[in-house]
Amino acid sequence: MVMSWMINSMTSETGENFMYYKTTKEIWDVVKETYSNVDNISEIFAIKSVLHELQQREFCNRLL
Repeated sequence: MVMSWMINSMTSETGENFMYYKTTKEIWDVVKETYSNVDNISEIFAIKSVLHELQQREFCNRLL
């Protein structure tokens, strides 16, 4: 679910580069390394917050 959200939030050309990774962490690490910029700390925090919320929602849905 999170992997799909991440890839679908990218442009088609960019998303195609990340479709073959097996885990969300692998995608995140490569995206972070490729596009990270110290000046974008607030954007990184916002993305991490969204990912955390999605993970929590997925965990809660599994419990139901």
